[in-house]
Amino acid sequence: MKTYHQKYISSFKIGFRIVLAALFLTPLFVSAQVEEMETDEEVMVIAPFNPSISKAQKLNFQPKADTNTTQKIKIDYLTTAQLFETNYSLEKLTAAKFIDRKNPKYAQNFAKAGYGLYNSIYGELFVNSEMSKTSQVGVHVRHYSTNGGLDEYAYNGSSLTTAKVWTKSVRRKQTTNLAIDYKRNQIHQYGFRLEDYPIQHDKTTNDFKDDINQVFSHIGFNMDILGNFDTKYRDWKIQLGYKYFWDIFKTSEHLIDIDAYYEHPVEWIDVDQQHIGIAFKAQTYSTKFNFSGLTPSIDSSESYFHGLYDIAPYYQIKQENLLLEVGAKLSMGLDSNSNVRVAPRIKLEVGLMGDQLLLYAHLNGGIYNYSVYGLSNENNFISPVVPLMYTEYKYQVKAGLKGHYLSFLDYHAFIETAAFENMPMYVTDISAPFHNTFTVIYDGGQQLGAGLEANFKTERWNVELMGKYQSFTMDTATRAWQKPSFTYKLKVGYYVLENLKVTALLLGQSKMYNLYQGEKTVEPWMDFSLMADYHLNKDLGFFLKVTNIFSDQYHVWYEYPVQSIGFMGGVHFAF
Repeated sequence: MKTYHQKYISSFKIGFRIVLAALFLTPLFVSAQVEEMETDEEVMVIAPFNPSISKAQKLNFQPKADTNTTQKIKIDYLTTAQLFETNYSLEKLTAAKFIDRKNPKYAQNFAKAGYGLYNSIYGELFVNSEMSKTSQVGVHVRHYSTNGGLDEYAYNGSSLTTAKVWTKSVRRKQTTNLAIDYKRNQIHQYGFRLEDYPIQHDKTTNDFKDDINQVFSHIGFNMDILGNFDTKYRDWKIQLGYKYFWDIFKTSEHLIDIDAYYEHPVEWIDVDQQHIGIAFKAQTYSTKFNFSGLTPSIDSSESYFHGLYDIAPYYQIKQENLLLEVGAKLSMGLDSNSNVRVAPRIKLEVGLMGDQLLLYAHLNGGIYNYSVYGLSNENNFISPVVPLMYTEYKYQVKAGLKGHYLSFLDYHAFIETAAFENMPMYVTDISAPFHNTFTVIYDGGQQLGAGLEANFKTERWNVELMGKYQSFTMDTATRAWQKPSFTYKLKVGYYVLENLKVTALLLGQSKMYNLYQGEKTVEPWMDFSLMADYHLNKDLGFFLKVTNIFSDQYHVWYEYPVQSIGFMGGVHFAF
């Protein structure tokens, strides 16, 4: 029996017409010339370790004020452990990179494999065509699996497999990027102790392995088209994406994303450059919850259409080291109801001391559209059926500075504040059989934050430092549930020899709180890891990694501890 389906038909038609109009109009913008090929794909280039510092690269001075991006939580001992992400998005720095003085012929293919404690298996492969000014093709495949190794908890093994095929084509008027990607993430919702369920445990022989299994999968397609009239300073870009997401409980989603902008030069006042532009963003999502996946005796499903459409006209001027952009953003959220918000869009950026320092202030706002796909990426242990709502940002203000000193130091610092409605938070789902998954609740409030990021590089040293602070004042909730106030990261790499690099990583976060039978505390944690990477020659190398050296089984979510100390060793080969 289908329920709620007809309720969303009219909204789906509205969203479909908007998307169809966008797909028809955006190709009209395609009329441009590209002189150089970008190189931001997953191309792995391998060279002998003979490092030196290149000329300092100019920072990408495009800090964003958005705080509403869905973040991931991931403790990945396979490569580099990740912090429990907050809602803040610090910009990636473009520090000078190591290059070979002798400019060798780079390898385009790379394979890496390893094995470690807890029966951990790791493999990764990059295969790329030869570099060309007009076209390129690449493949990236990655796999990691482990049995978990937490004896007091339910079965905690996991398996992650990803694959991506991409291609780039450069023509006289445009550059086109195409990519197809696949991901299968099998986890077990092990967030309960075996001793708390002795009767059920006696009836199982595999620590509830089958009862708590979950698999998130998706397959997607992305296309980027970029054009640029360099002689007249006109610019445009179109990004199109489709993703199909599903899990073993028959929850599924169709996700269509469009992101485009167009800028045209004008001569209204006497400045170096001035443009008028328009940015367009569309998210056309359809989510289906199938309750028979949870309870076979119930034959019902619920389909939910939720679309978001942003249109943002703006006017931009550049005068020497000053950039000013003024505009507005109209956000329309369409589901069973219509939700419309108009927010200002203002950017002010001032460069000082040439390109060594930039001061900026941004004002923004609007609506954010959540999906099960996005929420499950942030928290792998959510329940199969969770409520979805729009988050509305009344305003977002961000101000900061970023720059570099000579060729070895990049830095970025900022402060930020926002007022929002319906921010998602994860709390224990007491309807789950073992209280081992999280549902989503929403609340409004205000947010205040600050961040610092620095990157220091010399011929032998590579030091990365990051710290983030945030505080919340909620409207009705007593806490911002499972959101830490402070996160930090310190990564230090040192070339002991030209072919031997040792890297130390320290990361951690402050305590946070979960709502479950009252207020529960998730204790603060600190994680320290070491890795050695040795190159026998320019093609063959070996690595060894020791993770969680403090052997602290801290919790990344409430009742979800990580593995104790771990070891992994392996080999990598360039060809």
